[in-house]
Amino acid sequence: MDILDFFQLNAGKWFTHRTTQHLMSHQSRGSQSTWLIKWLDQQSMEIHEACQRMTIASHSILGGLQVTNEPMASNPASKGKSGQPPTSLLLVLPDSTQITRGQILQTASVKKGETRYHFGLDDSLTVVTQYPEAFSEERIWFASPNLRLRSTLVKTTDETSLVSFASEIRLGVPQPKSPSEG
Repeated sequence: MDILDFFQLNAGKWFTHRTTQHLMSHQSRGSQSTWLIKWLDQQSMEIHEACQRMTIASHSILGGLQVTNEPMASNPASKGKSGQPPTSLLLVLPDSTQITRGQILQTASVKKGETRYHFGLDDSLTVVTQYPEAFSEERIWFASPNLRLRSTLVKTTDETSLVSFASEIRLGVPQPKSPSEG
């Protein structure tokens, strides 16, 4: 699998079950959500418009992920201010010398931080975000085409830490074919 295959494999509807452990307070909680993820190639209108707003050349973008957090029936309050589910666009900007490393730019980010990615030889993606008051590291990998796993570590400047693990199951949407499958 290459980096493009990895990002394209994320496309689909995913049910997420996450367990989060607050290390200082020893409290644990579980949560569930549904995500709709759409892969956008370099020529898509959404990528082009986002690049214009961010003053980035669209040809330098590998592509992007349009991510919508669909509210669970048990939590209708998770809709955005407009009454619609919150959606963000993640642009994948590879380093000029190595496509397996680069930046992820988020169009709907409330907090300002720098997000970098690294695609490993084990077909996992490590995403590191540095904010002025916190640091997060997330590792994402596929156990199978329809089972995605994520582990996350978040540390704040006041030494508060939390860790989480999420298992995500693709819902009812056939997996997209990778470019190598034709």
